Amino acid sequence: MPIAKLLGRDIADPVAAKVAADAFRTYGAELRELPHDGPIVRSLCAQHAHHVALAAFWAAQAFDRVLGTPESIAAEERAKLHGQRAERLAVTLLDVAGRMATSTKDTRAQSDLLREGLKRLEASRAQSAAFALEEDEDAPASAEDGQGRADDAQTSNPNPEEDAP
Repeated sequence: MPIAKLLGRDIADPVAAKVAADAFRTYGAELRELPHDGPIVRSLCAQHAHHVALAAFWAAQAFDRVLGTPESIAAEERAKLHGQRAERLAVTLLDVAGRMATSTKDTRAQSDLLREGLKRLEASRAQSAAFALEEDEDAPASAEDGQGRADDAQTSNPNPEEDAP
């Protein structure tokens, strides 16, 4: 449902154009106060503004008539129905806008945490690589030096008394 059509742009009837202008002003004011303004929220906001403007129009029509007449009662009934719909939409609108804002913040927070975790992982890997290079530099220069020490340890007996007959 296109928002411009719902709010009543380009209407020839001057009375309907005033109602449409009220709906458009209400839409803009409400949208500025919501925590999120995605397409779903905008659509709900436009529907709410539409019903608020119609409720105000029919309430004014009821006051223009002599109170208690069938025309006044019918106009008041229409105002009440649009008011009830506007109330329901207001609750839904606030709920959806709040949830969308929270989910967007959570998604952004999660992606920020993920980026931070990846940075820490990369830093940790870089430290591990640097530490491995330092250990390689401390290693013996030739394999023969290392082998000789191991052979010495295997052939020599730390307890010379056991070697004696």
